[in-house]
Amino acid sequence: MTLHELLSLQQISDTCYRGHNLPLGAGRVFGGQLIAQGLVAAGYTCVEHPAHSLHCNFLHAGDLESPIDYTVEYVRNGRSLATRKVSAWQNNRRIFLLTASFLAPDSHFDYQIKMPSVVGPDCLPELCRSGDSSAKQRPPKEVMRVDIRPVPNSIHYEEEPQIKHWWLRMMDCFPENILLQQAALAYCSDFGLLWTAAETHGFQFRGPGIFTASLDHSIWFHRNYSGMRWLLHSMECINTCSSRGLVRGQFFEQNGKLIASVMQEGLLRVAKT
Repeated sequence: MTLHELLSLQQISDTCYRGHNLPLGAGRVFGGQLIAQGLVAAGYTCVEHPAHSLHCNFLHAGDLESPIDYTVEYVRNGRSLATRKVSAWQNNRRIFLLTASFLAPDSHFDYQIKMPSVVGPDCLPELCRSGDSSAKQRPPKEVMRVDIRPVPNSIHYEEEPQIKHWWLRMMDCFPENILLQQAALAYCSDFGLLWTAAETHGFQFRGPGIFTASLDHSIWFHRNYSGMRWLLHSMECINTCSSRGLVRGQFFEQNGKLIASVMQEGLLRVAKT
């Protein structure tokens, strides 16, 4: 299944859409899939404006064997602003909630922070490269449909700031459709955030000893981009306490343009032995 196929939902009614699952090896529905499909369902009912933000909560783990139905509630329809609430249902249980806001674009102001200075993706190996001793534990890019290239860096607890960088690029061609481009970014936005928080305490990517689960996730879309270009995801751990980790992410194009900002909080628990 391509990422484009994953994000192309089946219409069940005027306010209900069905999505299918792309297994990534974790035994449950990937959170980024829920975010992306939920945004697409909301966007199907609001074609006038692009999304400017979304906020969501993960309620239950998703079952990979069952399709997911997304029901859309019209919260607001204004001349320049619209809001939708989306509930994801599976086996008669609500597993996910998303609120998306859509806004007519304006060009009165334009400012952004600078992109971090890091090595480019062409100089880096893929996340799942041959010879990587942990590659068998990681879903290959052919399954994720995303080419991920981490920028080598060192993260140690009590050193500031706790930042790491990943280059990402979608492997599938996308039409020039803003909603699908935003949904593809939303899909990618769930990769790496909680791992950034876990690594500040010495736990390795998908390694033993720690359990992580997303609790809530927010995205602010700033500028449009092409889905086939490289994006730099700059991730910073803001806080860990009370079995939770809070991480901020920002997406940049190679030309330095800030595309989107992300915040995620999730559970961080030492795994029971």
